[in-house]
Amino acid sequence: MNKSAFPKSVEYRGNKAAIYLQNQRGYQRYEVRFYDVDGAKLRLTFTNYEAAKQFAEAALREIAQNRSNFITLRGQQAYDYQEVVKLLSPTGLSVRDAANVVVESLRLLAGNTGILEAVKYYIDNRPRKSPDITVRQVVDELLDLKQREGAVGPLHLRDLRNRLGRFAEKFNCAIRKISSPAIREYILEQPVGERTRHNLRTTLAMLFNFAASEGYLPADHKGVPRPAKRRRAKLAVLVFSPEEMSKLLNAASGDQLVALAICGFAGVRAEEVKRLQWEHLNFEEGHIVVPDAVAKCEERRIVPMAENLRAWLLPLRRDSGPVCPFANLAIVFQRTAKRAGIAWKRNALRHSFISYRVSLTKNVAQVAFEAGNSSVMVYRHYLKCVSEPMAHKWFNLFPSDSEKIMPLPQFEYTEMLPTQKNA
Repeated sequence: MNKSAFPKSVEYRGNKAAIYLQNQRGYQRYEVRFYDVDGAKLRLTFTNYEAAKQFAEAALREIAQNRSNFITLRGQQAYDYQEVVKLLSPTGLSVRDAANVVVESLRLLAGNTGILEAVKYYIDNRPRKSPDITVRQVVDELLDLKQREGAVGPLHLRDLRNRLGRFAEKFNCAIRKISSPAIREYILEQPVGERTRHNLRTTLAMLFNFAASEGYLPADHKGVPRPAKRRRAKLAVLVFSPEEMSKLLNAASGDQLVALAICGFAGVRAEEVKRLQWEHLNFEEGHIVVPDAVAKCEERRIVPMAENLRAWLLPLRRDSGPVCPFANLAIVFQRTAKRAGIAWKRNALRHSFISYRVSLTKNVAQVAFEAGNSSVMVYRHYLKCVSEPMAHKWFNLFPSDSEKIMPLPQFEYTEMLPTQKNA
């Protein structure tokens, strides 16, 4: 820089400072000279002109705006101030702003750790990618993955889409911003039963585990909280009496009657009946094959075909095709119950089969295998004590034009029955 252009003058509201260019041992330095509030002449040296000018302007502003509180910095204090201003320059923070950040950070940490340690911990645990990805985007990714993998059936996929879709509507934000307490409150505020709430918690846990594995959540995110008190969910076990079942059978016809009889006398789940084909019913050998592609637990099983079930199905028998053409059997059964003049009981057909079948066979393991459950699940959720005479009445419900009542076929299980998955 041309030495003849110096000294340069800096002014602010009547206050002046001068900047001189000096050569000391081959190095150029810039000296700022000004008078402080008490008239003392001050000199500060800088290695570059911009720093000298910035300091001169700041000093003059301080003198003009706050003369009564102006502090004159000398020696080491002046040097420290100069260095602080230089360090803060890239951040855009003033000295006062920086001091506020430090003080507030220390207050929040409450002596548990230092500021640098807290910052390093945050960096190490923050989401590895896409920190602002929304709940809806993660839900769409998960559902797309499940569909491409073929890991779940269409009904399960529909349930996932419904549950996760409602959750995404509730939390229209980045998934990393959803806290564990917020998830707990969402689950508890749902107007559903204990079992449905448990299923919802499991579905949300799958969503957040997927988000964590994809790097969308901080490493220390707590995910879906477990219930404070774990309690076994008890299903409301209701059964139809033989008299009620008789009314239902007489009120049904065609495909309605087929579905009703298979659910009540073979214990096949309604969703399984909708996937069942006529080829799976072996009238000659007297059993129903529930393939793994049809079974809820994806494990093949064989259910004995009771003689009364065979009698109800034979007049309606087809060689092939779906057993049930209805998309929503619950509605079909409710309408049938209304025509029969009785109250419909949810899942009561399956409950009735298991309860009456156990009463006859006295073999929970055998019935659990036939129903596609574990013995524990039958004991815990489905088994309702009914009398043996009532069980005989149940499996002796034949069409009115049937001339004779034949005994329930007895199946011998010579090998240990496999343990099935949950109901």
